[in-house]
Amino acid sequence: MTEEPSRWTANFVFHNTPLTELELRNRITNVEFITESWQPRPIDPLEIKLVGFNIIIPNATMQKARFEAEGKANIIFNYLTGVHRYPVRGHLTNMTNDRGEGIATFKIDAIFHKSMNIDLAEINNLIEGSNEKYLRQLAHYSRGVEAADIITKYREFYQVFEDDMAKFKPTKSKSAKEIESMSFEEIEDYEILQFIRHLVNHPFLNKAKAIAIADKLIVKPSLNLNNPEELELVKSYLKIIQEKARDIIEEFAGGK
Repeated sequence: MTEEPSRWTANFVFHNTPLTELELRNRITNVEFITESWQPRPIDPLEIKLVGFNIIIPNATMQKARFEAEGKANIIFNYLTGVHRYPVRGHLTNMTNDRGEGIATFKIDAIFHKSMNIDLAEINNLIEGSNEKYLRQLAHYSRGVEAADIITKYREFYQVFEDDMAKFKPTKSKSAKEIESMSFEEIEDYEILQFIRHLVNHPFLNKAKAIAIADKLIVKPSLNLNNPEELELVKSYLKIIQEKARDIIEEFAGGK
């Protein structure tokens, strides 16, 4: 029997406890945040504690409603992660339709964050506008923040940077011979960041330009993940690539 489309309400809760904000501005279409007042002590400023949110899917089958709701929820989680610079996650607790049918799920976790002003209009624009580039960059940044190891962090933050590479890379990049004739200080950041990206993704770099950059950095054109000394190169540039990724995200996911 074919399922008839209906109106669905999907409830999501945040894992972060407490997840507090200074203010929620504007609103997201078909999304209602569940909040509480938060003031641990009388002398503390009154803040807003985010408990979770409901997403309304006006007309869909259960499976399509769940996919749509979880897609929007991921954008909200990724946006808040981008704003806070900490992983903000949650999960679907239940989903019911106007006929009383539904599903329930369960999961638990905990992470802490500092409070900020959150403009829900920015999230709404991301959901309504479906800007694939912004959504992709938010997702990679969010995964970079959440990742535990430096290699994964570097890869994810670089993906954000790579999507905006045209802003940082000249029309014509330097050749291997040009790199060889330059001092280390003359090599642009994007060249080194790109070299490290290739280094963490390939067992060995054998192109002349990569070897030339490796020589300038006084490293091998390969990376032994078991060698802490070799990992120092990735660590030293992780902060740079993270800051560049963060600057890109702030252009459309500000938070104050």
